[in-house]
Amino acid sequence: MKNIIYTALLCITSIAFSQEKKENTITTTNTQITFGRQSLDCRGRGTCNFEKVETKENANATATYNKDKTVTLIIDRTKITKEDDIKIFGKPLNEVDKASALVFVMEAHFVFKRETKLSLKIPEQITKIAQGDYPIKLTKETITITLKLE
Repeated sequence: MKNIIYTALLCITSIAFSQEKKENTITTTNTQITFGRQSLDCRGRGTCNFEKVETKENANATATYNKDKTVTLIIDRTKITKEDDIKIFGKPLNEVDKASALVFVMEAHFVFKRETKLSLKIPEQITKIAQGDYPIKLTKETITITLKLE
């Protein structure tokens, strides 16, 4: 009988100490995004510049790195210009057909700066946002875009 009790107690303590703490791997960063193609003049469609900022007041978006090798951008519509609307939607927002699917076009790859990768805790082997078309979710306050990383 004592052997059974000792075995049960050993199993319970082993189970208790073998539990590992799960780390939250989602990192959200306040960012200042400049829209347009990554070039000298930032014209066209896509992301031209992507910088971490310290306070939400200085940011026009938040960026979240996801485990599935994507970054979700939540853009504050009150902090972007009509010119930014054109670079995001392809035309002024009031001219966008509400029935059609909204798409964010990355005309070219965007290579992350080292500081941005560190702040979002993006793995070293991932270096850029992939070129392509990405669906947009639009609300009164925000524009949400999830971008694929390579």
